[in-house]
Amino acid sequence: MTTPLRSSPPTRLAEARQLSVDARGAGARGDPQAALDLFDRALALLESGPRDVLLADVLRWKGTIHRDRGETHQAQQLYTRSLLLAEECGFGTARGHALNCLGIIAQRRGDMERAEELYSDAARCADVAEDDELRGMTGQNRGVLANIRGDNEAAMSHYTESLTGFIAAGNDEATSWVLNNLGMLHMDAKQYDSARETFDRAFEIAQRRGDRRMLGLIQLNVAEHRLATGDLDDADHRVGEVLRMAAERGDAPQCAEAFKLRGQLELRRGKLDAADSSLRRARELAEGIDDALLIAEILREMAEVAYARGERDRASAVLRQSRTGFKELGARPDEEQANSRLTLIR
Repeated sequence: MTTPLRSSPPTRLAEARQLSVDARGAGARGDPQAALDLFDRALALLESGPRDVLLADVLRWKGTIHRDRGETHQAQQLYTRSLLLAEECGFGTARGHALNCLGIIAQRRGDMERAEELYSDAARCADVAEDDELRGMTGQNRGVLANIRGDNEAAMSHYTESLTGFIAAGNDEATSWVLNNLGMLHMDAKQYDSARETFDRAFEIAQRRGDRRMLGLIQLNVAEHRLATGDLDDADHRVGEVLRMAAERGDAPQCAEAFKLRGQLELRRGKLDAADSSLRRARELAEGIDDALLIAEILREMAEVAYARGERDRASAVLRQSRTGFKELGARPDEEQANSRLTLIR
């Protein structure tokens, strides 16, 4: 009788790779705790064997789960470990990806010059390695910086170049990121029809992929679109849905953004106490994740609530805080808007 052949047991590296694939899938489905557990199992396998580039990647991917939950310090630690390993072992592409992620952390904390330096270093790594995906990621992040600074032409150039590359590479995940950013750029220019069409494209991709976090981000931006175009009921519904799903995932950054937008909606409806409560919650969350730009935006809205209550001195004081934040970030359009508003409030 012939004994059936048995398949060879999976290698340590292959098992770690599959765990990483499963972890990233769990993260996209909105189960960050499962993703972290799977990444930890992969790390346990990788750290007990020869150094492989996958170890640098897993450290970085795990860092991004923490970043998306608003756990900025933990994310920075993992990105730094990933960078040190990549430099030690000569993993050029992994080094570039780690630099790019550290740039996102610097940007969140308001150190825009450092973020620009890190994105530039990451772009050089992409050029040396001929890594189109990394080049596209650094390009879109530099586009975000340009948008914050009010250089919409540069932002559009970065986004368009990144989008072209991601579509050509068949990278749907990154394509949805750039489309979302492009939609916000159209919003800044008050091109609401173009914004709606762009958000619809991004939403369709994220929905097809089952990417719950990206769906939440797009829904928030669509809610902002509805607020700008006067459909307050639809905006309110979307904000409520995002808050529910973000709370389930423990996604502090999205909760903060949603509470900020809810505060704006309540202010529009004259519900000043509710608006103040929502914005205070948004500020608490934003401070917990070290998001400097979001804090400045929330302070601006808090000033409007104070002004609507007739508290002109408090409105001026809070708006000056907001203006200082925008100035430190190099966010010139927002700084100028705050200056203009201050002249009316005084």
